[in-house]
Amino acid sequence: MRRLPSPVALAITLLGLVTAPALAAERHWTFIGGCGSADWFGKTNGPNAEGKTTCWAASAGGASGQSVPGPGDDVFMRHANPNADLVNTFSTFNGTTRVGQAKNLSIAGTAGRFASLAVSSDELQIGERLTLGQTGRGKLIQTDGSIAAGIVILGEPGGVGRYELNQGSLSVTGSSSLYPVLLVGHGGHGEFVQRGGSLDAPALIVAEPGKTGRDAASSFFEMSGGVASIDVIGVGNASDFSVTGGGRMRISGSAALSATQVEVMDSGLLEIHGGILGTVGMYLEGDTLAFSDGAIQFRDVAFLKDFEGKDRTLAFGGGLGAGTPTVRLTRNATLSLPALHVGDFGKGRLEVEAGAVLSTSGPASLGSGKPVAFGLGPGDGAATVTGAGASWIVEGHLNVGVKGRGSVTVADEGLLRTGSAFLGSTENPDELPGRNQVRVEGAGSHWHNQGLLVIGGGNSAAGQASEVVLRDGGALRSDGGLIVREGSALAFQGTGGSVVAGSTLLEGDIQVDAGADATWTGSIEMAHGSWLIVDGALTLNGDLAMNGYSILENDGQVTFAGRVSTYDDQVLFGGGLRVFSGGLAVGGDRLGHNLAMGSTRFTASNVFTAQLARSSHDHYGGTGALELGGTLKLVSAGAYQGHAGASFDLFGGTLSGHFDHVDTSGFALGAGLAWDFSQLSSAGIVGISAVPEPGTWALWMAGLVGMGCRARRHRRAV
Repeated sequence: MRRLPSPVALAITLLGLVTAPALAAERHWTFIGGCGSADWFGKTNGPNAEGKTTCWAASAGGASGQSVPGPGDDVFMRHANPNADLVNTFSTFNGTTRVGQAKNLSIAGTAGRFASLAVSSDELQIGERLTLGQTGRGKLIQTDGSIAAGIVILGEPGGVGRYELNQGSLSVTGSSSLYPVLLVGHGGHGEFVQRGGSLDAPALIVAEPGKTGRDAASSFFEMSGGVASIDVIGVGNASDFSVTGGGRMRISGSAALSATQVEVMDSGLLEIHGGILGTVGMYLEGDTLAFSDGAIQFRDVAFLKDFEGKDRTLAFGGGLGAGTPTVRLTRNATLSLPALHVGDFGKGRLEVEAGAVLSTSGPASLGSGKPVAFGLGPGDGAATVTGAGASWIVEGHLNVGVKGRGSVTVADEGLLRTGSAFLGSTENPDELPGRNQVRVEGAGSHWHNQGLLVIGGGNSAAGQASEVVLRDGGALRSDGGLIVREGSALAFQGTGGSVVAGSTLLEGDIQVDAGADATWTGSIEMAHGSWLIVDGALTLNGDLAMNGYSILENDGQVTFAGRVSTYDDQVLFGGGLRVFSGGLAVGGDRLGHNLAMGSTRFTASNVFTAQLARSSHDHYGGTGALELGGTLKLVSAGAYQGHAGASFDLFGGTLSGHFDHVDTSGFALGAGLAWDFSQLSSAGIVGISAVPEPGTWALWMAGLVGMGCRARRHRRAV
């Protein structure tokens, strides 16, 4: 097993010096009549049963009346009353603050009863060792004041020691011969309960021989309130340093504990059911973390490892309770994990703050859940990556909502980078209500997906309804393509949102909300039943193919920089403006008739492709305005070569402008036929007329010559 770090090793090694303290004067508390109301400094209500003014004796069983202990004295509080726990008090006397001192203090009862010291004010200074339960049962109850000790030991062999910190402060300071450590269980049973106040200890060890952390009777450290600062924490077996057995550490309520390093051995258990545990790193062996609420807060160059030094997978969730356990990377922290599962049965939350970097070399999931067959049910995981420099790097695959529900928010210049990602790939879409969601908010906030991104399902089918929202400049890039499954959506809100995707299969919706200004780079193929809804403004820098009964509805402006192909009998809904700059083919490869509501503009770079057949032709238009421009390309359908008198009404609506060029290279016009574009700009009509026979041309020319000669003779006669 990996050895504990050197500070803890030093602390345990130096305990050998504690077991044989140097000889010093002794002070023993006498539990005789009248001493029940006396305090550390003397009797408050007259002489005791021995007629003395203090309850201190120079030896065990000796006469009372000795002076109050000094900084060089060894102090013992013992009693053998089998009928009651006896409590000695340490409190302010007549409003005067006093300082109690001793070299060593040992508190222990016998006959199964506690001997206790109650500290409610003033200062108690123990130069070396404070021991509760050296052989019997010892307790210290602190409700205020301050206590400082070189080392604190709770529960030596055969003893039970308990420390209750309700208010005030406890400082473990060390001495010239002792490393400062709080030992909860040192061969016996130890209990430390903190409900408030403050604890400052460079090291904490929790362990008891013959016990494990899962044993409710093992030594424990419980913190439900107050604050604590501990450099190194060890929970469970540390046999290399003569600390054996199991122990448990429990954090709950409003507790705030800050540590540099936390080690939980296989015989230990760390329970976090509320509060905050802040640490640089953690060593966890086996299944030794119970995390149902509260927060683990990593800082600096953080780590989570096993006792062989390998990075550990982290999976957590609140289970059947109402808690939301949270893992937080504070500002500028870094942490690497092989895998991460947030909301792995129950709620879970991940927070990556400004400047912090979380790297996951393998897979990650949010809302991964557990099989319902086991009586457990879905998970509910959420992550936030917020602030400049905040980054979550998932080198593997990210699942947002699988057997559960998941969400990610990337904001204020945060970055999410994934190898590939699925939203809503749950096996049962109805397992947990609500949509899975990824939100990218604010200029500089970015999601870069290097593989395939599927919104609302997996590779082959739709799953749970999901959405990606890009707000106020948020950006998405998916190098391996994008699929939006039926029932799911990608939405733009606010100005400046952008998508870059090699190709997109749209089975669900793309939505551009009113007031939004969005840019999309890459091609989009719209499947049957899909929607492209633009209430704001959208520029599409890529080709758009509309298949089946897909729907484009825009009450805002949509600009198509790439080629657009629609299906036959397409209706383009909405009262906004459609600007075509890269080409429009009505009906795609088939003859089509598009009814276009709203207004349309063909720019100088646009090419409108119209297919013509004997009995049918492409048509685009409606009742709105249509501004012509660019190139009209005429293409023959079914080897049609035209016929005299043919007329094709290609455009409808209120026309303006004109085409800069008409390309007829794709239509082999038959002999004796000619194009008629005289009504193209005014009525949107292209005609085909017959070219006169050569003999007819000669008669026309002769007639014209004759008319010219007659006119000349007439002028000479005049």
